[in-house]
Amino acid sequence: MNNPVKRICIVTTGQPSTNPRVVKEADALFQAGYDVHVIGGHWAEWADRFDEDLFKRIGWKFQYVGGFKHSKKWLYTWTRARYKAARILAKSFRNIHWLGERASGRVLPELIRSARSVKADLYIAHYLPALIAAYHAAKAKHAKLGFDAEDFHSGQYSALENLWLRQIHERIERQYIPLCDFVTCSSPLIGEAYASTCHIHLPTTLLNVFPMPQWPAKFRNGGPDNVLRLFWFSQSIAEGRGLEDVLKAMALLRSHAVELHLLGRFLTGYREKVYKMAEKWGLPHKNIIVYEPIQPEKIVNFGSGFDIGLALETGRDKNNAMALSNKIFTYILSGNAVIGTDTEAQRPIINGLGEAGWLYRSGDTARLAEGIARWQENRDLLYRARLKSLQMGTDVYNWDKEKKKLLELVERALSKDPLPCLRSRK
Repeated sequence: MNNPVKRICIVTTGQPSTNPRVVKEADALFQAGYDVHVIGGHWAEWADRFDEDLFKRIGWKFQYVGGFKHSKKWLYTWTRARYKAARILAKSFRNIHWLGERASGRVLPELIRSARSVKADLYIAHYLPALIAAYHAAKAKHAKLGFDAEDFHSGQYSALENLWLRQIHERIERQYIPLCDFVTCSSPLIGEAYASTCHIHLPTTLLNVFPMPQWPAKFRNGGPDNVLRLFWFSQSIAEGRGLEDVLKAMALLRSHAVELHLLGRFLTGYREKVYKMAEKWGLPHKNIIVYEPIQPEKIVNFGSGFDIGLALETGRDKNNAMALSNKIFTYILSGNAVIGTDTEAQRPIINGLGEAGWLYRSGDTARLAEGIARWQENRDLLYRARLKSLQMGTDVYNWDKEKKKLLELVERALSKDPLPCLRSRK
C-alpha cells in the first residue's frame, strides 16, 4: 500500500513575489513530491501582477489573508488600523505579551486562523508573526514545526527609539524558536546568533542562491563599447543602502565611462536626493539608469547584461552586519564581478571569489573607486573575474545544490527519528 502524500504548510507574512526564498522552498518541496500549501498576506501593489504570472506556473497553492487595497478593502483597512493600534499600545504596555505579538504583524490573527484550518504534517514559518501562527497550527494538528530565519529579526532594531520593537521580537524568538523541530537561516552568523540567544543547536544555513535554469544561456564576452556598467537591485531604492558611496566613487572616476544601473522602486523623495547628489558631484543624470521591478526569477538573466554587481550592506545594525542577501549570489550567477562591503558575513564569500571579488569598508569611497577603476582599465581582468564568478555559481552557489539540505531536514522532521536540535513542544 502506498504511503499518503505528506502535506506541508508554509506560513509567511507577505506575498510570493516579495519573498523569492518562500517560492524556492515551495517549489523544491512540491517537486520532491509533497503537497504544499502557502499562506501569506498582501504586501506591495507592484508585486500583484508578478504573483498572477507566478500562479500560472506553480503546482502548489497560495492563499491570501488580510485583504487587498482594491479587493476586500474593508478587511485590508481594518487590519491596518488594528495593527497600528496594537503598535501604539504595545509601545506603552510592553509587558502584555499578546499585545506585543499583535504588534509584530498586520495579519497575525488571520494567519493563525488560516494556518489552523489547514491540516498539515509540517508547518514552516518565515518571519516572526508567521512563526506564532505556525506554532499554534502545529500544536493544534499535532504536527511538526520548522522556522526559516532569513534575518536576525531582533537585531534589525538598533536605534533607541525602536528598543520596544527589539524587546518584542526578542521575546517572540526566545519563546517560539526553541519549540521548533528544525531551524534554517540565510547566513552562518544569523544561525550562530539564534543558537546563542535561543539556546538551540546550530541552525542549518540555506544560502540565498538561485536555481541553475535561471542562468544566462550564453556567457556575455563584454559590451560593444568601453562603458563599465555597475548593477544594484532591491525592492526599494532608499537612503542608507550604500548607494551614496557609489555616487561618490563615480565622481572620483569622472574620467572613466561608468554607469550605475538600479533595479527597483524609489522610496518617496529619494530619487530627487540621488540626482541632487549627482549634480553636486558633477555626475550626468544619464549615467544613472533606473528600471522598474521585474519578476524575481528574471533578475539573474537581467543582471547578466552588466559588468559589476554591488553588494553594499552597510552594517547599520546587527542583522545587516550578519546578512548574506540574495544580491551577492545573484551577481555570481549573472556572471558579474562583485564589489562588496567588508562586513563579517560578506568577507569570506567575496574573498572566496578570488580575482572576481573586491572588498571595501563602507564609507571608504577611495577604495571603492580603486576597485571600479581596476576593472575598467583592464578588460581582460574583468573578463576573467566574471568567468570566475560564474564558475563559482556552477560549482558552489546554486539552489540545485543548496536545496538538498532543506529536503533532508524536512524528511528527517517527518520521519519517526527525533531531531537532536531543539526542545520538544509543550
